[in-house]
Amino acid sequence: MLKFMLFFFCLSSLIVKNTGVLCAQGNINIRSTSTPTNLNPLITVSSSDLNLINLMYNRLQSYDPVTLKLNPELAVAAPKIETIEDGEYAGGMSLTFEIREGAKWDNGKQILANDVVFTLKTIKNPKTNTDVRRPYYEFISDVSISTYNPRVFTVYSKMHYFAAEDALSELVILPEQEYDPKQLMRKISLKDLCDKKKLKKLSQNPVMEEFAQQFNNPKLGNDPLSIINGSNAYKIKEWIPEKKFVLELKKNWWGNQNKMPKHLKTYPKTISYHVVTDEKDAIALAQEGKLDIVTDIKPSYFVELSENKELQNQFSFSTPERFAYYYVGINTKNPKLNDRDTRRALAHLVDRQELIKTLLYRMGKTLDSPIPDSKDYYNTELIPIDFSIEKAKALLLKAGWSDSDEDGFLDKKIDGERVKFTLEYKFSKFNPVHKYIGKLFKVDAAEAGIDIQLVPLDWSVLLEDAQNRNFELMIMGWGQSPSLEDMKQIWHTASDSKTGSNFVGFGTSESDQIIDDLRTTVSMNKMTRLYLRLQEIIYKEQPYIFLFRPFKQIMISKKIKDAKTFSLPPNYNIRQFKTN
Repeated sequence: MLKFMLFFFCLSSLIVKNTGVLCAQGNINIRSTSTPTNLNPLITVSSSDLNLINLMYNRLQSYDPVTLKLNPELAVAAPKIETIEDGEYAGGMSLTFEIREGAKWDNGKQILANDVVFTLKTIKNPKTNTDVRRPYYEFISDVSISTYNPRVFTVYSKMHYFAAEDALSELVILPEQEYDPKQLMRKISLKDLCDKKKLKKLSQNPVMEEFAQQFNNPKLGNDPLSIINGSNAYKIKEWIPEKKFVLELKKNWWGNQNKMPKHLKTYPKTISYHVVTDEKDAIALAQEGKLDIVTDIKPSYFVELSENKELQNQFSFSTPERFAYYYVGINTKNPKLNDRDTRRALAHLVDRQELIKTLLYRMGKTLDSPIPDSKDYYNTELIPIDFSIEKAKALLLKAGWSDSDEDGFLDKKIDGERVKFTLEYKFSKFNPVHKYIGKLFKVDAAEAGIDIQLVPLDWSVLLEDAQNRNFELMIMGWGQSPSLEDMKQIWHTASDSKTGSNFVGFGTSESDQIIDDLRTTVSMNKMTRLYLRLQEIIYKEQPYIFLFRPFKQIMISKKIKDAKTFSLPPNYNIRQFKTN
């Protein structure tokens, strides 16, 4: 389902308190490299933000970290799914959910189907900054609420969307009373919002704009005094910019009631994320017992630490594989980069095996497709793009690049003007992995006659440049999930918008059609054929230089009982951690 960028970065806030690191019974202290970027659940695109939001808000269902199957969360059980035989949605499908009795907002009010409808309306409102989520809910035609039970609702669709249960399950449910106290969106029909013809007219409705302005307010994502609490176990206790972010377990949280299922139980009293940018400082704090979980450790240092006898007595070391990958995005609409041979040449100039060996200490693996190789529809026929300066030179010559002035760098006539082959590689200045990859890339590209200029940026600036398509090359990462891959958010031309995630401008009429067909395909055999072909097109067009799937490096204090790690982010289930 929805992909998210992988990095934890900073912004300002208003709270200033004592900055001491505490380590008390029932409290978990985690090393972070920065404070959050945006805690509005429907707007953020950062997987690190989502890790926090998942502790503050609930979904209808969530993935079990062991089985990778959906577990009911707000819902009582998995939805009842039926094919619609007649009526206006004949040939489509319906999904009926029931929300748990006793699942409550912080004011004590029961969570109701109206909250689900409101959340869907918020996403469907074209004025809200929810573009990255909108494609996953296009299948919805309407929602009805039971007249007998306000906790029961049925979603109707004119089509059989292949990932309907996943999409609805992963929906973060918002409290209508908090986000829309004037009930503005109640004046708008969800059915009309789901109708493309009616939506065009609705877009001019001032109610839509008024609601969107209040929902898009940055304070709802980055001002601790304005952020709205969800229904999950934790609320914000403290937020000190660049220093600390603390979540506190709510008193009498509904999920800890005896009648609730075991997987909802939550134990840590507080979860504190301490910003420690230097990893050696983080390890020193861990040795003092002031940090219980340390991640984002350079692999070479992690190997050294894991061999330290003293640390072995204090910490367990784990390297779970991740549902994530790193890539260098290529702006395919840039005149220097709009030729596939040029892009493939760049891919041949990245020594991925060397990166995995020297950067990851073999804690990672290469990829040539956005589909995880653990999934049945991964294209095993793709020949890995090898590191070869000679192949790169041949492709560049074919694309029209040459060293006409013999200065050691290639050039080419573009729109009647001779252009030197210089490319900016934009990266997060706080991420040493980004910088290391850029340095190696720069050296190898120079041998082929390309001048790579390294441009370090704050994460917020890098993200803004990506959204504005203001880049030539940029390095980022995507987080994924176990669900079926809906490729629209990243790979469809409809997502090539300022708030969409197709940053690189990829897309052909064929790839768009495949993505559209995938979304309504029921047959797994046909679905597999479509996935295989789409991966082949992406491979040939090379809008990304696929780098690697990294493993996570995690140190967890042995004071935490049975601290298991998993492939799902954040790679451990902190809510069920108990301290000795």
